[in-house]
Amino acid sequence: MPANQFFNAELWLTASFKSELFWAFNDKHLEYLERYISAGLREHKERTHFTLLEKLPKFYHEAKNRDSLLKIISKLKNK
Repeated sequence: MPANQFFNAELWLTASFKSELFWAFNDKHLEYLERYISAGLREHKERTHFTLLEKLPKFYHEAKNRDSLLKIISKLKNK
C-alpha cells in the first residue's frame, strides 16, 4: 500500500477477507466505505480513474461480499 510504505506506518484498520486484505486509512475512510458498500444502487459514471472508489480492490465492489464486508466494518468501528 503506497501511503503505508511512504510513511512507514502500520494501518490499524485492517482485517483479513478470504485471501485479501480489507483496509481503511482512518475512521472517515471507513465510514465512506461503509456507505458505499451498503448502498443498494451503485451508479457508475462514465468518468473513470478519478475517484477513490475506482482505486479499491475488486472485492470491495462485488455485491456477493457486501454482508461480510459490512460485518468487518462493524468490528473495525468498535476496535
